[in-house]
Amino acid sequence: MNLLVICIALLVVATKGLDCLTTLRAVPVAAAETNPLARRIMHRLGVHRSVALVFVLATIWTCALATVTILVDSAVYAALFVGLGLFVATVQAAVAHTNWTGRDNAITSRVLHCHRAVARWIR
Repeated sequence: MNLLVICIALLVVATKGLDCLTTLRAVPVAAAETNPLARRIMHRLGVHRSVALVFVLATIWTCALATVTILVDSAVYAALFVGLGLFVATVQAAVAHTNWTGRDNAITSRVLHCHRAVARWIR
């Protein structure tokens, strides 16, 4: 099960990397970002620094969670990590695909809906 946890962690980091690389291509200025929280960070730090910061933090978080999951040695924790990791990797891959092609898909249209809801909530 530990090998599966490591593979899922690598998948999450890889899809976050694709998400970040395609974001740099698709979001030339902070105003073009649909995520209102990310947009605020981009306004303060700039697009490139913000994307790098998000990638580093996501990688650290993913590695920490994978390490804890392995150390706890619980099948339940491992199953939760794998399930959540597959979900996160799928969403990140869908976002990377949208950033690359410029066309929404079934997942990113729902993500955009959530971004709009968050934007209304934090005003």
